[in-house]
Amino acid sequence: MKMSNSTTKQSNISFLMPIQDRINVRGRGVVVFGTVLSGAIDMGQEVAVIGNGRRLTARVDTMELFRRPITRAQAGENVGILLLRMKPEEFVEGMAVVVPSNTSSYKTFKATITLLQQDKDDEYSEDPEYAEYLENSVHLFVLKGRTQIELLLWNFHRVRASISQLFASPDHTTPLEQAVLGDTVYATIDLPTDVVLYDKFEFVIVAGHLKIATAVVTEIIG
Repeated sequence: MKMSNSTTKQSNISFLMPIQDRINVRGRGVVVFGTVLSGAIDMGQEVAVIGNGRRLTARVDTMELFRRPITRAQAGENVGILLLRMKPEEFVEGMAVVVPSNTSSYKTFKATITLLQQDKDDEYSEDPEYAEYLENSVHLFVLKGRTQIELLLWNFHRVRASISQLFASPDHTTPLEQAVLGDTVYATIDLPTDVVLYDKFEFVIVAGHLKIATAVVTEIIG
């Protein structure tokens, strides 16, 4: 896994598709499914599949869009891509198809977090989990060592993470002991496994099925 101290090397990602599902095609390879977040690829192109401690290389054989063969997949499309001579056991949760093949994946980064101000009269008001969340949300983030949180990446991939440092200022010079609903804070976040990240990557923080904060990557550490 290649590490970097900045987001500069990630600015050249020409294709990114997080893998949401996969199926084995006996004798040919593996079809991976997902939404293309950026860029485009063509049939026959070489790609990398990275994340969760793994880095694979493969070649695109065929592609489909709503069961219709296509020769080019581009941003915004939900596609299936057949990767030649791959095995299903080589894939793990949290991987993404990327171009170029030297794209990096990361575990530690800085982010700006905006805690959402929940409305007691909204659609979840009768949900016991939501009531408990509101009751315990006075001090939502309290740093006692490392605060555990759950991130939702790409709108489908959940991953546990920890906040190692919390700050009141964007330059990370004013330590903060706790944050409450409605606050905007600045944090250093550690993931248990590496994922594809880049500058201004957006994600959310969840508690069960509730979205409690929006966040954006401001700096990749490594």
